[in-house]
Amino acid sequence: MKPGFILCISFSFAVLTAVPVKVVSLSPALTDAVILIGGVKQLAGKSSACSAPETKNIPVAGNMGYPDVEKIIRLNVDYVISDTRHPGGRWQLLELSGIKTVFLPGEKLADFPTNLRKLGKLLKLERQSGIAAENFETQIAQLRQSIPENKVRALIVFAVAPAVSCSKKSFIDEALNLAGVENVCADGKRAYFVVPSEYILRQMPEVIISAGVPEKAVKDFFARREFRQLPAVKNHRIIFIDPDKFCRAGKALPQAIKALRQEIFQQMVSPGAAVLPSK
Repeated sequence: MKPGFILCISFSFAVLTAVPVKVVSLSPALTDAVILIGGVKQLAGKSSACSAPETKNIPVAGNMGYPDVEKIIRLNVDYVISDTRHPGGRWQLLELSGIKTVFLPGEKLADFPTNLRKLGKLLKLERQSGIAAENFETQIAQLRQSIPENKVRALIVFAVAPAVSCSKKSFIDEALNLAGVENVCADGKRAYFVVPSEYILRQMPEVIISAGVPEKAVKDFFARREFRQLPAVKNHRIIFIDPDKFCRAGKALPQAIKALRQEIFQQMVSPGAAVLPSK
């Protein structure tokens, strides 16, 4: 048998028997990204916050940005990925154990397609990740070309009593802008922060957007006497959105932006609390 033929057979066998890269994702957004590029079978562990149906049978290996070192070591993975890292020595322990850690922050919308491509390279899924990244970029570009000229001043809240909102340091501010919203909290010093009632009163939002806060809690909070003169409250313009779709930079975000854009301007014509469909 010729040496070249033997080499060819050996190379083909090595390719066929190559062990797929295994990862633990401690970020719901990155878990969704791994699923999007076809890497769900390479997910060996997830965070307690990861809720995608495809990960139902995948073991929890920590909280969001907070690894359970012992569990991860037992899973025998190659990488742990996250977009946040809680302080402490747990990440260093992983590195000392021979497990590489990859930090992929998602502070801007442009970070999502970048992270898709990085994950594709990491998981040997470059083709799938490239297609997914280009598709997302195309949809966002189309939304940018059709941003309404007259934006509506709105307050988005992720919690109430106290109210928590976001600034332009969060990608959610970009998403709001694409939906035709002027974020009244855009100038905040942190990406997410507690908003004093006095600040809300000064900003006089025309619409209130609730991201994951129960309807009763939001309505009870803004039923307080000090908020009665807010245009959003006077005109009953409160919108409830699905945070899993709008507050994660992922494949569902462009459609969530379109849905919010439509609902925002419908509210300006016909006021009344609205709940956008979760599906």
